[in-house]
Amino acid sequence: MIRINLLPWRRVARQRRRRELVAMVAVGLTTTLILGSVLHLYVAGSISDQGVRNRFLRHEIGQLEAQIREVRDLETTKERGTPRRPGCPPGLRSLGWRRERSGGFVNRESEAGSRLELWLSLARRASSS
Repeated sequence: MIRINLLPWRRVARQRRRRELVAMVAVGLTTTLILGSVLHLYVAGSISDQGVRNRFLRHEIGQLEAQIREVRDLETTKERGTPRRPGCPPGLRSLGWRRERSGGFVNRESEAGSRLELWLSLARRASSS
């Protein structure tokens, strides 16, 4: 029987398997790093978006609390029985009109003001019917 020395063949096969193992480990580490980076970016973006939503909600809650305080102040004023003084609406006030004791509005420039007074009294009658 012929003796064949298989040691060199085994050494070559061992080196090939070692190279394959190193390549697989390198591919696995690279894939893990890439997936980890993508996951980190996704989570960081989600946290940032949630922070933006939280700031928006805090702002809206602050506005609602201010409105609630205003309503409570009006309710306490109403409970105290403090009557509101009827005044001239801001739009008319800026145009130079004022409210008379009779309830009508008069222009400062011409004390007649009958057209506006007539129009307002007609509007009141229409809204009350």
